[in-house]
Amino acid sequence: MSPGLPNLGVKFCLWFAWRDLTDKRSFHFSLGIFLSLVITFMILILSLAAPESMEMIRKRHLAANPKALSIEFDKGPMSYISQEEKKFLEDSLQAPGLGVRGVFFYGEENFYFPLKDGSKEYRGRIVQEEDLVLQASGIQLDPVEGQPWIALGLSVKKDVLEAWNQGAGEFKVNNPITNMPVALKMAGFFSKDFDSYGDFMISKEAISLLKNQPNPASRWIVSGPLPDDWKTKILPSQLVDYLENKNLRKPSSETRTLKGKEYKCWRLDSQNEKGERLKDWLAHLNAIKIHMDNKYGKSMNDFVSIVDNEKPSAPDTQALSRPPALFLGVLYLKDLDFLSRAIQKVKSLGFRPLNPEAEAQLREIHHSTSYNRTVLIAINIGLILVAACSSFFLEFIRLKQKIAEVGLLKSFGATESSLLGIYLVEALLIFLTGLIFSAGLSALAVVGIRGAYFSWMSLGEVFDSTYFGFLACFGIFNLMVVIGSTLVGSAEARNNCPAHSLGKAE
Repeated sequence: MSPGLPNLGVKFCLWFAWRDLTDKRSFHFSLGIFLSLVITFMILILSLAAPESMEMIRKRHLAANPKALSIEFDKGPMSYISQEEKKFLEDSLQAPGLGVRGVFFYGEENFYFPLKDGSKEYRGRIVQEEDLVLQASGIQLDPVEGQPWIALGLSVKKDVLEAWNQGAGEFKVNNPITNMPVALKMAGFFSKDFDSYGDFMISKEAISLLKNQPNPASRWIVSGPLPDDWKTKILPSQLVDYLENKNLRKPSSETRTLKGKEYKCWRLDSQNEKGERLKDWLAHLNAIKIHMDNKYGKSMNDFVSIVDNEKPSAPDTQALSRPPALFLGVLYLKDLDFLSRAIQKVKSLGFRPLNPEAEAQLREIHHSTSYNRTVLIAINIGLILVAACSSFFLEFIRLKQKIAEVGLLKSFGATESSLLGIYLVEALLIFLTGLIFSAGLSALAVVGIRGAYFSWMSLGEVFDSTYFGFLACFGIFNLMVVIGSTLVGSAEARNNCPAHSLGKAE
């Protein structure tokens, strides 16, 4: 009897395994297993790389546009943020783990006049909760224009309501210039959810009428909603080229609720397309005026953004000012992953996020991403199982055909463990060759796609832990498949081998 197979050495095992894999009967099966490994891994990597690529694109966009993702918040309806609260927020929102790029606050100078009766007349303040909304129907600059909306403060609200209760739904005041009565119609009250802080415009004629009323304690507000037909007055079509020249946004439209009815407000946005806020809003209005005067011969003198604070309604009073009142905070975030956490942090500090749609968008994005990943993973798991079954049966059938080789090796004195070792070497050769080709081809494909579409990505970002994690998991799983198929297939071949007949033939 020939010496045992272990004495033939590893070199013989490798030589025999290679010849056995590439002979005419085994080659097609070996090639099928090899292609199954390569194609499956290629599809796996390329399909799962799609959502990863979208994620990298999003992160790059946020890195290049630091103000692209933000949360606006305030203290509540008609409430200001104090300087102490501003400092507290800046410290709290810069905590590690929130992904905050910066915290910014917007405010306005609050000028007021202490009047002789002890009250104060504010200029340019935010409309307060439950301010009375009036329509100055008697103030029309020409017959086709809309009617200005006025918000009336609490100091004269009681008198106005009493007059309304006694009358027929309107309140009349005398025009100080013509001494003719002007009708003010009530539209409703500002609701608690009125939280727009834009610079709305109103006619100077309306302001002059209001601030010269006999009651100097009246707090007339010039920020408020304007009816739809004022859109053409605020932003004539000829202004479009001015806005485009200054890279300013088109007017934004907002719907605000008055009791029982919704009204649409229009405003010019003092931000350009890059999100940079103009330093001087009045300079912007003056630029519009000059543009209209020079190019179209149309004056914008009858529109202002705030009441001039130089003269009080009552004589012999002096204007006072206080630090800017902060009414709006903006939190800029580094990534979408931090959005939900930052919103919860803002709420926990007792402030109100003003863009709840961000949370809805976050949920939608997460739902969409999760759904896409789940579908892709399910498809790839199915593909891997099909490929694994294919590899298993191909290897099983290939080894079942090796009865003659098994008999020959047994006649040389090969033991069961030696035979199993040889076929495990064959399985490992197929597996390693397929895995190396899979990794190489997928790497070439990924590098090619990167060069064509994602040249800004570094190789470290492409071949990260996710890529090598997929490679490792795929390799371990298929190693188990080929070892299992080898054990089953070689056992079938060894059990059915008529080794005793070979011995008799000799």
